[in-house]
Amino acid sequence: MYFALGLVLLASGATRVVERLARQYFANDYVVLLAFTAAFGLAETILTLPLQYYSGFYLEHKYNLSNQTIWRWIWEGLKGLLVSIPIATPSSLRSSTV
Repeated sequence: MYFALGLVLLASGATRVVERLARQYFANDYVVLLAFTAAFGLAETILTLPLQYYSGFYLEHKYNLSNQTIWRWIWEGLKGLLVSIPIATPSSLRSSTV
């Protein structure tokens, strides 16, 4: 799913638009890379949120597999994001220098 999203954004030219926009605000290439990665992550999150909700919250409650509230589900997703930021940032920067 994520690979397909990346291909669609690349083929549509949206990646160039995001890069130009990031370069308007930041001069440092590393900061541009981080802004680009954040924008791509935000787009991915927004586009896949309905599927995540359906598969991760709705279906589990439909078949009584979970008693988690919607706010706990949202909090769990935010915690996952907060854990992934310090992991993804150095790996993004490291891959750009190689």
